[in-house]
Amino acid sequence: MVGEQHYSDMFQALPTPCVVVLPNAPHFTVINVSDAYLEITDVRREDMIDKGFFEVFPTNPYQNDTIWRNVFDEVIQSKKTCRVPPQKYAFPTADVPARLDVMYLEVVNTLVFVEKGEIKFIIRSMTDVTDTVYNDNFFEETQRTARKGRWEVNMVFQTVDWSEGRRCI
Repeated sequence: MVGEQHYSDMFQALPTPCVVVLPNAPHFTVINVSDAYLEITDVRREDMIDKGFFEVFPTNPYQNDTIWRNVFDEVIQSKKTCRVPPQKYAFPTADVPARLDVMYLEVVNTLVFVEKGEIKFIIRSMTDVTDTVYNDNFFEETQRTARKGRWEVNMVFQTVDWSEGRRCI
């Protein structure tokens, strides 16, 4: 028989960093955290469980807590999964805590419901898109430097998208 421990073990083994929070605004109490999430944030499990999300992560030099509070509030009000575009994050490194490891992460807040549409908890998962962001930025910078660019036509919406490099020519 598959039991609760089985599901807990599966959650811990997920390669995607995930944290589970209660929808108890404004605290958003952390009730579970995956090993991958602990690794990426360099926070200990006992320092997260049963604490408010913003208590555990009080500041990020690249983010404003108000933005994340608003995202959590929007998820609760809309009762829909919310994908946040890649954002810049800074985490202390394990070897030199005063040094920060900068990453770009795409965050998805997925709701889990109980009966009658009531939100049971929010699963916050993160995908590291740092390489993609750096590659896109490098590509744009290369086009701008070379005074080259690109353009695309969207036939469905009848729009033309010009890259920054093409606009400067």
